[in-house]
Amino acid sequence: MVNNDRILATISMMTYNQEKYVRESLRGMLAQTYDPLQIVISDDHSTDGTWDIIMEEVDEYKRLGGEHQILLNRNASNLGIAKHFEKLVSLCNGVLMVCNAGDDISFPNRVGRIVSAWRDSGARAMVIMHDGVKIDKFGKEIGSVGVRNVDAPLGACMAYSRKVFLSFEKIVEEGCFEDHVYGRRGALLGEVLVINDKLVKYRVGSGVSSVLHDRRAPELRSAVGRLASFKQSMIDLKYMRKKSKIDEDRYEKLYERYDQYIVKLSNLLELIGGATFLRRWKAYKNLYVSARSWKQGMLRLPYLLPQKLGDYVYKIHDMWR
Repeated sequence: MVNNDRILATISMMTYNQEKYVRESLRGMLAQTYDPLQIVISDDHSTDGTWDIIMEEVDEYKRLGGEHQILLNRNASNLGIAKHFEKLVSLCNGVLMVCNAGDDISFPNRVGRIVSAWRDSGARAMVIMHDGVKIDKFGKEIGSVGVRNVDAPLGACMAYSRKVFLSFEKIVEEGCFEDHVYGRRGALLGEVLVINDKLVKYRVGSGVSSVLHDRRAPELRSAVGRLASFKQSMIDLKYMRKKSKIDEDRYEKLYERYDQYIVKLSNLLELIGGATFLRRWKAYKNLYVSARSWKQGMLRLPYLLPQKLGDYVYKIHDMWR
C-alpha cells in the first residue's frame, strides 16, 4: 500500500544552446503546483546564452520566495544526449522523475497530475506516458502529440520511476535515444501507465525535431538513433535474462521483436545511404516485403533515385498529400 504522504517528485531539464526557448520552458517548470518538488536543470556546456538565462530565472525565482528545491549543473564539456541524461539522473532524488526539454513548456499541473495518476494506479508503473499539445518554433499550436508506445516513445511526454535508473547497467551504444532506451527498460521492469491528458507543449521545428531541407538527413538521423537504441535494448534484455528477472517466453518474444526492428532499421540505413544502387535495391526489397501495405512499401521508392531527383519526387508528393 502507498501511504498518504506526498512523495518527492523531480522535474528535470537538459539544455544545450536553447537560448531562444529556455526561459519560457524554465518558467513552466518553476510554476509547477505540486509539492514537494525537486527541479534539476543540467546544461551540456552551451556556447550561447542558455546558462546565463537559467541563472537569471532561478535567481529571480528565489528572490520572490519560490519554495521548490532547485539543483543546477553545468557540464565542463559536452557529453552528448545519452551521457548527459545519465549525469542528470544521478542528480535526481524524486521517486518519480518527469522530463522537460529545454524548448518545451510544462503546464503547471503536469507533475501533480502524473503523481496522482501513478498513485491511483497502485504506484506500480515504471514508465508514465501522456499526451501533449504540439507547437511550432514560434509557439503556435499545430495539433496534438498523441500518446506513443515504448517502441517509439517521446521523452517530452514521459516520466519514470526511480527504480528504472537503479536496475540496469550504463548505456554502451553510442548515439542512442535516451527516452527509447529508458522507456523500454521501464516496460521490461513493470507496467506502463498511459494518461490521455495534455500536460506539456511539445515544440517541433527546433532541436532534434527540426526538419532539414534535405529529406534524407532527418530520416537518416532518426534511423541511426533508433537502431542504436534497439541494440541497447537487446543488451538490456539479455541482462534481464542473465539476472533471471524475465521469464523465457517473454524473453523470446521480445528478442524476436527487437531483432525485427534492428533488421528493418539496418535496411533503412542501407537504402538511404548505401554506396551502390544494387545494395540500395536489395535493402528496398527487404523493406517492401516487411511493409504493412503496398502503399507504405512504395513510399521509400524515391530513395533509389539520385538524391536531387528523389527529393523532388518527395516534394511533389508532400504538396499533393
